[in-house]
Amino acid sequence: MKTLSDFRAGETFTHVRTCDRLRPIYYAAASGDFNPIHVDAEVARAAGLPGPILQGMCTYAWLAEACAGYFGDPGRFRRLFARFSRPVLIDDTVTFEGRCTSVEGSAVRVEVSVRNQRGEDVLRNALAEADWSEGQRSAEPVAVPAADAAPPPNVGRRYGPYRYEASLEKIRDFALAVAGGVPTRMYEHAADPAPHPWFVDEDAGRQSRYGSVIAPPTFGAVFAMQPFAAALVDPALAMNLPRVLHGEQELVYGEPVRPGDRLETVGEVASIEKRGKLDVVAVRSSTVNQRGAKVLEGLWTAVVR
Repeated sequence: MKTLSDFRAGETFTHVRTCDRLRPIYYAAASGDFNPIHVDAEVARAAGLPGPILQGMCTYAWLAEACAGYFGDPGRFRRLFARFSRPVLIDDTVTFEGRCTSVEGSAVRVEVSVRNQRGEDVLRNALAEADWSEGQRSAEPVAVPAADAAPPPNVGRRYGPYRYEASLEKIRDFALAVAGGVPTRMYEHAADPAPHPWFVDEDAGRQSRYGSVIAPPTFGAVFAMQPFAAALVDPALAMNLPRVLHGEQELVYGEPVRPGDRLETVGEVASIEKRGKLDVVAVRSSTVNQRGAKVLEGLWTAVVR
């Protein structure tokens, strides 16, 4: 494993993933995101799309995968941010080109360009930060820009608590679905490149600094996304679900998630605004484990076209 002294500003790294035709279905099975624009061609076309698109959170998971490959230790993530600029279509190949921009104190920061095979940006402003300080970390609340005027109705509307118990099987399934494998125990299908061994191999996890398997950095899509999902279908917000796309995503990390962790997530509408013809709704989530330690803070932003 790398130490802080192994990083240098200006270093680069590359990661490539291709969206096969079953990837949206496999990711839906692992994450629970069965929005029909990802799995139903007819619904996707009715929403103005050329066909089913990959879940934005899977593209975001590929971003985390690329950065984790550079950091070496996927449990050291402190922050991950990206703006979704273009859907990933079936058969698209996505290339992640990262550059270390700073090594300051105990923190390593990278910025990543994310483009498809046509040279089009899939994610913009993508960045990740990792923390090499020792001891327990606690996720800090995600900052939301202050509004210039009084907030509109429904800002502050709360959702949860939602409770979830992490399991070894679910963590493995999620890691495999992201890495190009199949989230099932019915038959084997190797992922290439394979998931980080700490996500899937109990022996490797026990020998790591965490003493067990840990969940991938974007496993929060399974449990911490629930307030966001509730807001999307909340009659009070009146969003047209087939017209909703994921606009931005930010996660701030505390303790890694381990099998057996009992997680509790609450959330609230952080902001509602109009950007031209688009309605933009941001939901903030906060997750703690059974010891009351902060695991994850999230800011989930939806754009209604």
